[in-house]
Amino acid sequence: MIITGGGTGGHIFPGIVIAKALIKNGWDVLWIGTKDRMESFLIPRYNINIDFIYINGLRGKGLKFYLLFFFNLFRSLYKLKKIIKIWKPDVILGLGSYISAPGGIISWILRIPLIIYEQNVIAGITNKLLAKIANISIQAFPGAILNSIVVGNPIRNEIISILPPELRFNNRSGPIRILVIGGSQGAKIFNDIFPDVLKLLKDNILLWHQVGYNAFNEIDAIYKKIGVIQYRINDFIHNIAKAYAWADLVVCQSGAITVSELIAVGLPSILVPFEHSDHQQYFNALLLEKVGAGIICKQEKFNVDMFISIFNSLNRSILFKMSVKAKSLYLPGSLERILKIINSCI
Repeated sequence: MIITGGGTGGHIFPGIVIAKALIKNGWDVLWIGTKDRMESFLIPRYNINIDFIYINGLRGKGLKFYLLFFFNLFRSLYKLKKIIKIWKPDVILGLGSYISAPGGIISWILRIPLIIYEQNVIAGITNKLLAKIANISIQAFPGAILNSIVVGNPIRNEIISILPPELRFNNRSGPIRILVIGGSQGAKIFNDIFPDVLKLLKDNILLWHQVGYNAFNEIDAIYKKIGVIQYRINDFIHNIAKAYAWADLVVCQSGAITVSELIAVGLPSILVPFEHSDHQQYFNALLLEKVGAGIICKQEKFNVDMFISIFNSLNRSILFKMSVKAKSLYLPGSLERILKIINSCI
């Protein structure tokens, strides 16, 4: 099996769950990613083989970047052809993002079965295009890709194993515990706002904030100047299950895997979708808001005053009810459905 994709946690973590299950079942798995994105250091942590191609995205770029894209595309196809000659994969699984494009194309050229997997409510450009040549298309939510099989998003075992809301919230007291996660790479808007939130709310909250790799030193210095001790920051939270189990409320963007994890755990959320031309994150967030499990805030309007206004309208009893509503959306068995489809291709 060759798995292609990366760039963000939303593309990577479902692939890790699938890869670990395949390896456990006796498959040889190779991940194809890029050296300059987060898969380069995350995948080896899970003892999964990885090799690298050179590919760049196209969104909003000029002629120079289009020329570079096609140059790197052909270079990647050449390298993949050599890799495939050695690995002889039975199946190629594309996880979306431009990083998976060369793998999809080479599978079509060499007539290797291709499965593409869309994690979002709205499909990305790469998966929309590869769906036309894929043997099988699978999707987390209905309607993302026409004639695609709905499988859900596979969630890591340590997250699925978190106690349900009824047990987590039982006898919990003290300041509201707020977990702030700006996606796998942090979010500047949260880094700008939450030091001031902590300064104003002080003893009313406990804060755990994932700030992103490139912002840690700067944001750490800002928090230290506040002189309040009820906070914890990380560049990246590797044990996210521990953070989810701790939290009363999550403030986050709304990538597909983040939303799926909130549903699997049963967590209330304030969702600030990343502004994207196809509004992927907004429609992901809408799943939670429709059932009363989340509150959507537009990025351009989200500020300290808005957050504090929302926070003041909540209490632990309301948050518990929102948690139960989130958990009601959970569809178990995603990994088993995906593995069955993969095995059907050989």
